[in-house]
Amino acid sequence: TVLDVPLGVSEGVARRRAGDGQVLDLGTGTVLWLPRTSRRALAAGPDGLTYLTAPRPPPRRPRNPPRGGDEGGAFEG
Repeated sequence: TVLDVPLGVSEGVARRRAGDGQVLDLGTGTVLWLPRTSRRALAAGPDGLTYLTAPRPPPRRPRNPPRGGDEGGAFEG
């Protein structure tokens, strides 16, 4: 599953081509929201790039219930 993700430039510069072809220059302090349908590509500047992302964890899949015995289940008290 591909999810939306925010990206923040903490140091350096980069370029990113937007979906409409526009070139975006990203510098220190820039925060960018990358929709799940976007291409995930950046070109770092000559001195490199440090960035942070905070992707949301994927949805949890339900666990299989334990089988047999007194394992798990609700507590009634």
